[in-house]
Amino acid sequence: MRMLLPMVLLAGMPSCSVADRWVTTPSKCTVMRVAERHIALHYPQFDSIESPPIVKDDGDTWLVYYKLPEDTLGGTPEVIIDKRSLKVLRAYHTQ
Repeated sequence: MRMLLPMVLLAGMPSCSVADRWVTTPSKCTVMRVAERHIALHYPQFDSIESPPIVKDDGDTWLVYYKLPEDTLGGTPEVIIDKRSLKVLRAYHTQ
């Protein structure tokens, strides 16, 4: 039972938190969390559950943008994050 409990707890954890613990550079999960916090503060009307985030490695920065559902017109927020500091450099809403 003692061996089974840690395995069950570990299996129930999101993969991002487990991966982040062993990686020295910021993972895409960490970058998504930074972008999600920024979106929640600056674009509270945006539903990131309906539009899943996509993280793109863009050299010295990460670009986080969101996929619109099919048959949807409009835009989504885009967030540019510095790789070294994980600070948001710029954010805007596409049309």
